[in-house]
Order: sequence, then structure tokens, then C-alpha cells
Amino acid sequence: VSPGLYELESSATVGDVIKLAGGLLPYADVESINMAKSVTGGDHIHVVFNFHGNPEALLRGNKININTATAKELDALPGVGPAMAKRIEEYRSQKGPFTSVEGIKGVKGIGDGVFKKIKDKITI
Repeated sequence: VSPGLYELESSATVGDVIKLAGGLLPYADVESINMAKSVTGGDHIHVVFNFHGNPEALLRGNKININTATAKELDALPGVGPAMAKRIEEYRSQKGPFTSVEGIKGVKGIGDGVFKKIKDKITI
């Protein structure tokens, strides 16, 4: 999250450095990193991008974009079934894209309860 130089204990590991730097970004290729590897002064830790899957989904932290998601993707949200997903698609086609995540509450059937379940899982 925050690349830079970090002062560490002599027993530090790659995992310790990554933790100090604020963790990994959603698109980091964690399979290519040995978190247990010891580090010494002057080491450079390079975290590569994960080029597998949908890059847009990786960049937004696996949140569902309510303006571009398919009915199947919307159906995967908690509290949203196939019928609600179809209503979201219809709402977008009639009224245009959402301008905020809260705008999804304009869809019939999505009140504060459903919104509370999905607000951290959606983006625009």
C-alpha cells in the first residue's frame, strides 16, 4: 500500500515489511511472495501484479460495480436474488447509471436493511 524504506529488526521477514507498508493491494500476486523469507539491509521487495482474472475487479478490491454488473454478478450480493438483480438492471436502463452507491436504494425492494448488507461490497 505504501512503498518506501523501512527500518526493521534484524530478524524481520518479508511479511513484516509488507505489514509495515500497510499490507498488499488487492491486485498483488500473493502467490509469488514468500512472506517467511528473511530480509537484510538493502533488500528490495518487489510485489508483482496478479494478471489472472478481471483486472477491473482486482483494482476495485473485488467490489461489484453496480453500473456495469450483470444480473448474475448482482445476484451474488447478500440479500439480492435473481428478481432483485433484474430490477437493478431495469432501473439502470430506465434511469441511467447510479451516481453513488446509495442510489441503489432507489430500486424497489432495496431499503436500508439490504443496503446495509451490500454497501461494503459495491462500488460505482
